[in-house]
Amino acid sequence: MKNKRERKAKKQEFKGLQTEFYSNTQVTFENPCGVEILEYNTETVRIGSEKSRVRIYGSGLDLGHISPQCVMVRGKITSLEFE
Repeated sequence: MKNKRERKAKKQEFKGLQTEFYSNTQVTFENPCGVEILEYNTETVRIGSEKSRVRIYGSGLDLGHISPQCVMVRGKITSLEFE
């Protein structure tokens, strides 16, 4: 049986928005005060929190998990733009 390699997240915080990157295929945004989806299509996702906004660019983007405090974006992520 082959051992599966664990994917380690790279964590970063920007103005209270906790960001976890998993390579260029998944990113998760968390904020205890709430996270809001401002724009969504397969090439651009824009997410906002109380103090910050971020735009994700890529292809085949999909929302993997959505809750009031967390949003997961999956697909081929080419860049992030923090506002």
